[in-house]
Amino acid sequence: MKFEWPESISLQFKATGNKVHGVLVTMSILSKVKNNFSIGPLLVDEKGIILLKADRLREIIEDEKREFPMDYDGELEDCNGFELVVESKKDLLERANRIRKYYPEVADDLDEKISGCSNEKFATFKGRWELPISNKVIAIDLK
Repeated sequence: MKFEWPESISLQFKATGNKVHGVLVTMSILSKVKNNFSIGPLLVDEKGIILLKADRLREIIEDEKREFPMDYDGELEDCNGFELVVESKKDLLERANRIRKYYPEVADDLDEKISGCSNEKFATFKGRWELPISNKVIAIDLK
């Protein structure tokens, strides 16, 4: 079964009615073919938004399949939704340390992003959305 993705989805992050910025978010595109595709970390902009464009997600998926052909297969249209996770700063640092041995450049890049993020201000969040997605603006309330 093929799934239809909107050309773009805007994720609007808020906390008690105020816009949120500087939060690092990881995302998984939920594949029905093989493993889920990991995206990110993505940074919430100064307006409190992460804009997901289907063309960019397709590019990332193709890159993942090229780099790890035994782990990934399928297209964006073989995916039926996505999960978002906002982790604590401590958990992000632990993740950077776990990957450092095998991917030191990726860990260094993550360390740099973590140093400027505002994740410590919010509780851990995990959300899941499945297709079809009728609202192209998804409001996400952080605590």
